Amino acid sequence: MPGVSAPLVLLLVWLVMVTGSPHSLRIAAILDDPMECSRGERLSITLAKNRINRTPERLGKAKVEVDIFELLRDSEYETAETMCQILPKGVVAVLGPSSSPASSSIISNICGEKEVPHFKVAPEEFVKFQFQRFTTLNLHPSNTDISVAVAGILNFFNCTTACLICAKAECLLNLEKLLRQFLISKDTLSVRMLDDTRDPTPLLKEIRDDKTATIIIHANASMSHTILLKAAELGMVSAYYTYIFTNLEFSLQQMDSLVDDRVNILGFSIFNQSHVFFQEFAQSLNQSWQENCDHVPFPGPAKADLAVAGLTITAEREKVIDFSKPFMTLGISILYRVHMGRKPGYFSFLDPFSPGVWLFMLLAYLAVSCILFLVARLTPYEWYSPHPCAQGRCNLLVNQYSLGNSLWFPVGGFMQQGSTIAPRALSTRCVSGVWWAFTLIIISSYTANLAAFLTVQRMDVPIESVDDLADQTAIEYGTIHGGSSMTFFQNSRYQTYQRMWNYMYSKQPSVFVKSTEEGIARVLNSNYAFLLESTMNEYYRQRNCNLTQIGGLLDTKGYGIGMPVGSVFRDEFDLAILQLQENNRLEILKRKWWEGGKCPKEEDHRAKGLGMENIGGIFVVLICGLIVAIFMAMLEFLWTLRHAEATEVSVCQEMVTELRSIILCQDGVHPRRRSAGVPPLRPPVPEERRPRGTATLSNGKLCGAGEPDQLAQRLAQEAALVARGCTHIRVCPECRRFQGLRARPSPARSEESLEWEKTTNSSEPE
Repeated sequence: MPGVSAPLVLLLVWLVMVTGSPHSLRIAAILDDPMECSRGERLSITLAKNRINRTPERLGKAKVEVDIFELLRDSEYETAETMCQILPKGVVAVLGPSSSPASSSIISNICGEKEVPHFKVAPEEFVKFQFQRFTTLNLHPSNTDISVAVAGILNFFNCTTACLICAKAECLLNLEKLLRQFLISKDTLSVRMLDDTRDPTPLLKEIRDDKTATIIIHANASMSHTILLKAAELGMVSAYYTYIFTNLEFSLQQMDSLVDDRVNILGFSIFNQSHVFFQEFAQSLNQSWQENCDHVPFPGPAKADLAVAGLTITAEREKVIDFSKPFMTLGISILYRVHMGRKPGYFSFLDPFSPGVWLFMLLAYLAVSCILFLVARLTPYEWYSPHPCAQGRCNLLVNQYSLGNSLWFPVGGFMQQGSTIAPRALSTRCVSGVWWAFTLIIISSYTANLAAFLTVQRMDVPIESVDDLADQTAIEYGTIHGGSSMTFFQNSRYQTYQRMWNYMYSKQPSVFVKSTEEGIARVLNSNYAFLLESTMNEYYRQRNCNLTQIGGLLDTKGYGIGMPVGSVFRDEFDLAILQLQENNRLEILKRKWWEGGKCPKEEDHRAKGLGMENIGGIFVVLICGLIVAIFMAMLEFLWTLRHAEATEVSVCQEMVTELRSIILCQDGVHPRRRSAGVPPLRPPVPEERRPRGTATLSNGKLCGAGEPDQLAQRLAQEAALVARGCTHIRVCPECRRFQGLRARPSPARSEESLEWEKTTNSSEPE
């Protein structure tokens, strides 16, 4: 004993010295087996840390910091990895685990080698190590202590015959000292083991038939409560029987459902409820009752036979009650409000291209116009003779690419409408071809991007999946506190769900809600995403069109009907549910009650037509263009009148006259306005109309004439023109004159040519 106490004294002295230092005390807490309500352990550690740091005696001293680590149950590799992360942090102690004997042994060995204190609250392991007691302190009573306590109770009641019910085979090793005591004495102890069905009814019937009055139950709290309920159903809870429970948590179970209050129920408790510390600690809590995960919905016989509700089938609930086959399949989903998106503007048709692209397109248009004007002026092939009828310009060449035409030609190509201007030279054709290829790509890209932009604008959602939700922090998300959805995230080993659980658990203010209605109200009134079951999600979305579902289901589970363990109605309900599913009756009922809302079906959400708020800007552009055109027409009209010959009619009268002719749809013929300084035109001399004849010229065209003598004279003139060098004669489609397509040898106008022109001017061939 001195060899054991000396290290403990040194350890206590060292802890006191460390506590007096100004640095913080870092403790590592290892939690395992999340299926056994490890959130209670997390809460107790947090409360204990806060209580220690707030005590007046701790002022000015080191603060206690607790790092919580989670690992799988009895995972040796993960346990070693966790310890490799803990030890470099300089922890002064390690707490836990409480449900993994193998992991606890590994941690004890490592702490013993590194001389780090190890505290645990777990039953004693079967394989004991000699050096564990130097660094490991177990707050849980040892198996020997429990065996001695049970033996003391039996001796106090003078029980010579007893029965031991074991839930696991390790029971015989845990109560080894008790068994040895019965072997030494002449008392009788019968041992019965629960089978794989976990139904204690057959064992209790055997005990009742053997008339054994003292029953020792070695099982966890949940199974101990189940055995007691089955005993109550068999009428074995009375003053005749005495029950002794070895589980230290059995005192926390509810006993209000027992029929006979005179029954003798004995057990152990790890808490001294009469101690001042326990009472003060209980008063420091929020005084709200939160049922633990082992809560039994059927606390006693004849209280309820069925639990028909949105009851999710989980492993924890299956331990204490029976479920029927699932009558509805569901999963966890994300509920979020409908994202209205950005309100489209009148000029949203400009959104497919950025302002920079529009600016570069304008610069490209100006550059192409200038280059086209320059190239057309440089190349000799764009200079050609004017129309032969334009007298006085026989020795001049014209170019169709004026500055105005050079600016208009790219516009026609960009709008894919073309223009009457056709390039002649290779250089101008090259510029035109490059510009047309550029406009083809630009127009095609704009059309495709406009359709995609309008579609994306309607479907704009900040999050589209659970990964998007987990990777951001702008949108808060949470679930119902204490529900199956919360348990799913807490127990999940998937990395994304673990990050989501860490966010929800550490977020302040809390993102958990107390009810579904509170969660929906929070979704509508704030930037919040609610994680709830898909059936509730679909139901509320049909009643509120401002709600929508994000992504698919996070898991798959089902709703079932709850019944007491071993209920005789279970098979009948399973058969009835299968028949309803085969007849599609359940699906019909779901559609009837779920789709009765005011919101349209999601499959009816077709692409809606564009409204004025989407393309109203193009109408604005059209109206502005028309107004500019009218304004320019008025300027041209006034400019023409200003440079025309002075008349006694005012400008307003001229404009009224033109407007009257427009309104009355009069013929578009009016006298030519002469500019100031231009001599008036000679009126045409009326000629007598004569009957015309026809003749075929050398180019194969018909020529009209009045008399046969004139036709002969015309043919003679044609022959004379051919002799002078004109090999082809045609009729001008505009002025109806005979023209030679080949140039004369001399530009001088001879008497014959003048006579010929005068002669040809007098006739109008058809």
